[in-house]
Amino acid sequence: MDLKGKKVLVFGAGKSGIGAADLLGSAGAQPVIYDGNADLDKEAVLHKTNGKYTPEIWAGDFPERALDSLDLVDVVVLAQQNFGVTLTGPDFVDVKTFSDFYELLEKKINA
Repeated sequence: MDLKGKKVLVFGAGKSGIGAADLLGSAGAQPVIYDGNADLDKEAVLHKTNGKYTPEIWAGDFPERALDSLDLVDVVVLAQQNFGVTLTGPDFVDVKTFSDFYELLEKKINA
């Protein structure tokens, strides 16, 4: 998948979130880092990135209206960690929207 120019949401501003954002940024994507902590120091997060891109950083309540502005959402790791679900490339063949992903995740959890 060509990530160049894609706006990709990364959940979490910790080490793994920053690492994912750095990888996405190096692939030409436009990472958006989201963290539920409303008191997040956005400048500190920005300085933890590798500095090769400038991510958008969202904190606090998730702006659901913003979903329409995104191309991809990095939730695979969260699905594996939180639900014990393993998702692989073939699982994503028919995933075109966030709703498609949600349906895929629901099927995997209930399988």
